[in-house]
Amino acid sequence: MKTVTLPGATTTTTAIGFGGSNLLGPRSRAEGRALLEAAFDAGIRHFDVARSYSSGDAESVVGDFLQSRRDQVTVTTKFGLQPPKLAGGLRPADRTGPTTHEALSGFA
Repeated sequence: MKTVTLPGATTTTTAIGFGGSNLLGPRSRAEGRALLEAAFDAGIRHFDVARSYSSGDAESVVGDFLQSRRDQVTVTTKFGLQPPKLAGGLRPADRTGPTTHEALSGFA
C-alpha cells in the first residue's frame, strides 16, 4: 500500500484511509468492527472518525479496535458538532474556546 508523509510532519501513513462516517449506520458494532478489521488487513493504516458519527458510537468502536494497534496507525477527527443523543438534536458547529477545550481534553 502506498504511503505518504503528512504535510509539516515526519509521520507517514497510507495514502488511502478508512472513513468512519457511516461505520455503524444500519450495521451492528460487531459488523462495524469487521469492516475495520478488513481495512486493517488490507493494509490501511489511516482512520478518520468524529464524535458526531453514528451518534458518537463510531468513535467508540474505532477506539476499541485501534487500542492494541495505536502505534501502527494514524487517526484524524473533527469537532464542533455534538452527537444528536448528547445534544438533543444536531446543533450548529460550535468551535468556541470552551467547546474546543472540551473536545480536546485528555489529548495533552
